[in-house]
Amino acid sequence: MFNRILKIVAPAIVAGMFSSVAFAMDEYSQPRDVARLQVVATSEATYITASPSGWGASQCPGATYILITNSGGQYKTQLALAMTAKAAGLKLSAFGECDPSGVYFNAKQLLLQ
Repeated sequence: MFNRILKIVAPAIVAGMFSSVAFAMDEYSQPRDVARLQVVATSEATYITASPSGWGASQCPGATYILITNSGGQYKTQLALAMTAKAAGLKLSAFGECDPSGVYFNAKQLLLQ
């Protein structure tokens, strides 16, 4: 009986462990002024630099750029939001994860402050 229950419960526990680890990597950057938008038209990617330099995410302290791409299908909306922040002088922050290189922060969401 115990083995039968273990066969049912164990996969759910393991799946839950992996999903919580992946979620724990996502975090918010600090709100910053947008210093520059560098658009790479051939790949629908934009690098956003901050003023003062760096985005201040705790797991990615050396991130110089926020990177937005078309991987989530919201590239144009995120680009418009970043351009609005720059033009209006509003602070921008991002929710996402640090790239393995530590140079940029992969944004899943952008937030105007």
